Amino acid sequence: MKSGQKSGRANEGGEDISFCHWLKLIQWNFCPPTRNEDSELIKKIVGMVQDGGYSIQIMAARCGMTAHTLRYYERVGLIQPARRGQSGHRRYSDQDGEWLKFLKSMRATQMSIREMRRYAELREGGNIRVDEQRNVLENHRVSLETRIADLQNAHALLTHRIERFSKLNETEAGTVSESLPQWVA
Repeated sequence: MKSGQKSGRANEGGEDISFCHWLKLIQWNFCPPTRNEDSELIKKIVGMVQDGGYSIQIMAARCGMTAHTLRYYERVGLIQPARRGQSGHRRYSDQDGEWLKFLKSMRATQMSIREMRRYAELREGGNIRVDEQRNVLENHRVSLETRIADLQNAHALLTHRIERFSKLNETEAGTVSESLPQWVA
């Protein structure tokens, strides 16, 4: 790309930022600008780069949730308040996405919001509370294993009942055809 050519990136005013401006940003990391106009431009570009991340709609779609759920999880303390871009909109990182996917999995296995919140608080405590974090997950695994066993038993009973009905239908079909006159069968 030649100097002065457009990069395809737009700033908040909708203008494209040239490749030259992006190079200035990189140079600024090594040698801060001396001209005031360069400094202002670079601050603007840095602000746009900091707006990176995923919007609430994109993150919700990536995690299989709704934007409402993400806001609720933030309100009840399951996730840290999302960082805000210059526009004031929530911006989520890949790490946020991994945590949200974990939370969704725990909800799918019927972990209560209270237990999820407890685990989230322990997680925020870092490695010093790792034993407590493990205990919460182990307890949930035990309850999940119990539910799985209950579901397997219910599945076996259901399968047995369906098989009985199938056999009943087969015998009735044979009985009905024997009782019909020859010309109907």
